[in-house]
Amino acid sequence: LPPAAAPLVPGQKTVALLLPLSGQTAGLGQAMQEAAMLAAYDMGSDDLMLRFYNSTGTPEGAAAAARQAIADGAQMILGPLFGAEAREVGPIAAQAGVGVLAFSNDRGVAGPGLNILGFLPEAQVIRVVAYARSKQIERFAVIAPSNDYGNAVINALRLALDAYGGQ
Repeated sequence: LPPAAAPLVPGQKTVALLLPLSGQTAGLGQAMQEAAMLAAYDMGSDDLMLRFYNSTGTPEGAAAAARQAIADGAQMILGPLFGAEAREVGPIAAQAGVGVLAFSNDRGVAGPGLNILGFLPEAQVIRVVAYARSKQIERFAVIAPSNDYGNAVINALRLALDAYGGQ
């Protein structure tokens, strides 16, 4: 896995991986980088080049990383991790005709050329409620952050309780 500055090899598919390699979520980004390196090594493919770019965990950093990845010849972008970052990366990549597979769980960032791979809270909550109801559990409570993700979880619980019953 060459550094981002390594020259392109004809016929090789170049995939950029945008991760927070510095900043508040650097630990998560570094762990994901190591996992990606292990997966790429395990695949042993000579026609795939995986290049890492530091998104810094911020929208501005992700936008700069996407611009650099595209300038370096990336044919696809994996990442970034967070919805606010993906919102910035999407238009940049779309203008260059580069597809993005973001790890966000924010359904609102998905659009033409930008797909999400994160776990959607609605699907998780519905599955948990369906299972719990099959075990005769009737009462539910939510502890969720006071943000968009937390609101999505709470709304999903309300929908699931309407569908499966319970309080």
